[in-house]
Amino acid sequence: MFFIFILISILLLFNMSKIKHPLSMGFFLNYSSIFSLYNKWYFLEIFSDFLTFFFNHNWSGINHFHLYNKISFKWILYFFFKNFIFNIIIMSTLIFILSFYFDYFDSMNYYFNNNMNLLYQNNEINLNLNKLYNMHSKFFTLMSMLFLFITLITLLKITNIFMGPFRQNLK
Repeated sequence: MFFIFILISILLLFNMSKIKHPLSMGFFLNYSSIFSLYNKWYFLEIFSDFLTFFFNHNWSGINHFHLYNKISFKWILYFFFKNFIFNIIIMSTLIFILSFYFDYFDSMNYYFNNNMNLLYQNNEINLNLNKLYNMHSKFFTLMSMLFLFITLITLLKITNIFMGPFRQNLK
């Protein structure tokens, strides 16, 4: 169940970079708020979706939250489902690769923890990063880094570098 939840979340993150319509972004925000009840760390995605939504639609000055009348919401849903199969294939491959990654590092983590126990017993070294990369939190750390990277790519794709509060409108 957790992997299905992660798969749907990452699929929606990939599609967030393609959508600029306020109604479809509101759909993503509603999805995020519903699933934030399932897992508390998902609040990070809600916060980044809000940042994406408000920064994308506040460039227009006075007309905040304007709706694009020429682009229909039905067309955006069609575009989302048209790329859905492609996204499923990419995410299945990603999960397949990540499963091998986690299996490999589970064995490496056992070896690492045994060596770290010897070092702690001898009081030779005190690593503060051991809490960050231990067996229980490495999945969360990896998913957080992946999420922040995808959010960065989404914001870069949505943002128009030629328009903004300190830039001249060159069009």
